Amino acid sequence: MDRDYWPYDGFKYKTYDFDKEKLEKLNTALQNEYNNITGIMIVKDGYCVFEEYYNGINERDKKPLASVSKSILSALFGIAMDQGYIESVDTPIYKFFPDYNIEDENLKKITLKHILNMTAPFDFKAWDEPLGEFVSSDNWTKYALDLLSKEENKERFKYSTIGTHLLAVILTRAIGISLRRYANKNLFSKIGMDLIPYYPMTGFGFDNLFGRYVRGWIHDPQGNSIGGFGINMSLRDMTRFGFLYLNNGNWNGTQVISESFVKESFKKEKYDYGYLWWIYRYKQYDAYCALGIGGQCVCVIPKLDMVVSISSSFIRDSRNRWMFIRKIILPMFLE
Repeated sequence: MDRDYWPYDGFKYKTYDFDKEKLEKLNTALQNEYNNITGIMIVKDGYCVFEEYYNGINERDKKPLASVSKSILSALFGIAMDQGYIESVDTPIYKFFPDYNIEDENLKKITLKHILNMTAPFDFKAWDEPLGEFVSSDNWTKYALDLLSKEENKERFKYSTIGTHLLAVILTRAIGISLRRYANKNLFSKIGMDLIPYYPMTGFGFDNLFGRYVRGWIHDPQGNSIGGFGINMSLRDMTRFGFLYLNNGNWNGTQVISESFVKESFKKEKYDYGYLWWIYRYKQYDAYCALGIGGQCVCVIPKLDMVVSISSSFIRDSRNRWMFIRKIILPMFLE
């Protein structure tokens, strides 16, 4: 897609003639059921048409992305494939762990794709992942591998943060450096995002992993950058990341992520999920969302040439941000 500028140094702004009643509906929602939202940024046709901050937050503040980090992991996976570090999404994961002596035939059939599309056969009930035990363990990689079921994989959707951390370890082993350093060089620096410095972990409690002590990109006890959560980022950088995907992985003529991988990431098969991206639809508009617990969101809507990014203060029972976009944001542009 042709652009008259690229927001490496920041998005340019355009005034959009929003309907006053719809703005009032937005403000009412922010004061009530969505009152933990700290920022909303909307880019339409390459220009920022809405950027507001709430609850004492400003454009310089960075928030923990929670599971939006998974979609960044997906991007790094695609880049690593483009660079030849990963041969195929169909590569069995056991090949990356010769030190674990995986011999079970069913385990040997589990592939990278099963982790990317959340159909890996982890041994827990859907939506009841033992995340507390996982982060309390001394070796997260061993815990994740031990949690894989030896029964035949029926390829049913089972959302797993533990699985995405296993994918992060696989990537780290393949590329030979930390994901933080790899992302700084091959993703963040390419599109004007802030580079993430190293911060040592001072503990592995809730606040260290999910709360007020999260800084930079946190890592596990073995030093592996965490794959399923743990990245801190500003709202503007979240939007830059979404804008890269809106442009099929291209940034001002440079193919940061191959277009084929972006399209594969947004491809729906059995479930409303691609390669660590949620897939939705509103009327005739497909939407691809990176969603994090507490209310973090990057939503890419190609037919509208739009990115919507939302940052939030963490609460456990935050309302679904796709529903917020569908009911509040999109009618501001379509109705």
